[in-house]
Amino acid sequence: MPKSRTELTAIWPPTADVAREAGHAPQSPLQAIRTKCFDCAGYQVSEIRRCEATGCALWPFRAGEHPWWGEGKKTSQTLADSERETASESDGGAA
Repeated sequence: MPKSRTELTAIWPPTADVAREAGHAPQSPLQAIRTKCFDCAGYQVSEIRRCEATGCALWPFRAGEHPWWGEGKKTSQTLADSERETASESDGGAA
């Protein structure tokens, strides 16, 4: 028998199994942010582009890109890549 919403919300932090049971598919944080922006903007891409809610914590990420990686340019750099680069810089480049 499926859990009720109350039972699902009582599990903190939610696990992947709980998220799936609640109807969510696996997705990246940027995909989740973009999806929320679509919801907020009435599923209109033009409204996401024109969003003036600059006080919203999600506003810088509304294009589905991380604005601080690659100085706002689309990049394939991952957080793991960034952490490796930082680690190699701090140890003098030795791997």
